[in-house]
Amino acid sequence: MNLLHLDSSIQGISSVSRSLSEAAERRLMRSFEHAETYLCGAFGFVGITQAEVVIAQGVAFGPEQREAALKAALAEIELLPRVA
Repeated sequence: MNLLHLDSSIQGISSVSRSLSEAAERRLMRSFEHAETYLCGAFGFVGITQAEVVIAQGVAFGPEQREAALKAALAEIELLPRVA
């Protein structure tokens, strides 16, 4: 299952984590993302145990940044393996 969540509440974390690898930064961002934990728990309750969450970061920084964030998130979704 592919899930797109738009989060405008996390701001400025990229400046803190510039020295981290992309994977480490993603793990760091997810530690702040309570909605992902909640949704994965809710989906797990109904039997969906392997949900991939894609977060569009920076949608609250203006129209151009929102468009870029959505484009990046949708591109990441396209790279996910398809399930029947």
